[in-house]
Amino acid sequence: MQSGARWRWSWGRVAIGFVLLISSVHLGCGGAQGTSNSGQSGSGQSSSGQSNAVQRLYVGNQQQNTVSAYLINKDGSLTQESGSPFALGGNSLIADPNGQVLFSTGLISNAIQLNTDSISQDGSLKVSSTVTDDTLDDVRATNPAGTYLYVSSVSAAQENWGWKVYSISSDGSLQFVDGLIDQDAGRLVFTPDGSAAFAAYCYQLLPNIERFIVGSDGMLTNTGNQINLPVNYGECPNAVTLTPAGNMLAAPWSDASGLGGGENFITLFNVDPTTHELTSTSGSTSPASGAGFDAVFDPSGKFLITAQDNGIGVYQAGQNSVTEIHGSPFGGVEMDRVMFTPSGSFLVGLSDASQQIFVFAFDQSTGALNPAPGTPVSTPSPTDLAIIRQ
Repeated sequence: MQSGARWRWSWGRVAIGFVLLISSVHLGCGGAQGTSNSGQSGSGQSSSGQSNAVQRLYVGNQQQNTVSAYLINKDGSLTQESGSPFALGGNSLIADPNGQVLFSTGLISNAIQLNTDSISQDGSLKVSSTVTDDTLDDVRATNPAGTYLYVSSVSAAQENWGWKVYSISSDGSLQFVDGLIDQDAGRLVFTPDGSAAFAAYCYQLLPNIERFIVGSDGMLTNTGNQINLPVNYGECPNAVTLTPAGNMLAAPWSDASGLGGGENFITLFNVDPTTHELTSTSGSTSPASGAGFDAVFDPSGKFLITAQDNGIGVYQAGQNSVTEIHGSPFGGVEMDRVMFTPSGSFLVGLSDASQQIFVFAFDQSTGALNPAPGTPVSTPSPTDLAIIRQ
């Protein structure tokens, strides 16, 4: 059994008769400079400081095997791009850090496909290359440099669950490097320098936070220095996220056993700047108002945001603990994924339960979330999201 309290069918498991539980972690996306052909500009600045940058949101629709594309306007409202949704496989999505290609997985023509999708200046998507592999499941991460892609697989190595690692060419095409075993094979989060990575782990209800050393070939080596807290039976971490500076890691926990009596809480860990080893803060755990499934720090590292079973939780982070802010949780429905826009001005939440996309303006002083005009937006079977800046 894997971590978390919820289950979903994923295309990789459908193909061979397994089920997968989502474990989420935040992946940041940078942006390459560009202009939009739609006539509307998104919020924020490009990496070069110019104001003509646009931000776009991509949402995977699992049951339809499609990806919906939206322009994020200056006020946070969404405008669906022409031609959207695109038939690219909507099981999972990740944008490369430069915002030029999107990686997506899905069941296409009765086969599991991992697609590299080129992103045009008008936001439209087109498959540029494909890897067909019926053992694949979800795209889990790219490293910060955008040179390696990590994809969960039901047979990564020696017929065991784990990740398959691909090198990313300059045009976004993929070359298989190797596979490694990890029974949980959840989302990965990397330190800013890309030399270490972390994942939430709860195989057969044995909870841990895994730490990996990242080799020059993109391969991961488990350090064996895992954090195992004294928690009640069935409590599992569902995601991990790092502050932008990489000095603190947070993980939302919830009951995964279904036996009752579980607690919802958040743990904080200090990250050694040299070795990247984790040490528990003196506060150990902080109560959470809901079961968290995904998490991300705001760009300042001052606030932790979680996708919870009762909305989006916002917590102010201290040295040893987090404290939920007034008005949290926001949105009022079960959330699966949360992600900041590259500008940091807006937070996007995804809810499969309500079949909706939520966009909130983020108050950088208080952490409060205010719905953007037109939010929420309905979309069929949303399962994952990616945000880019052009």
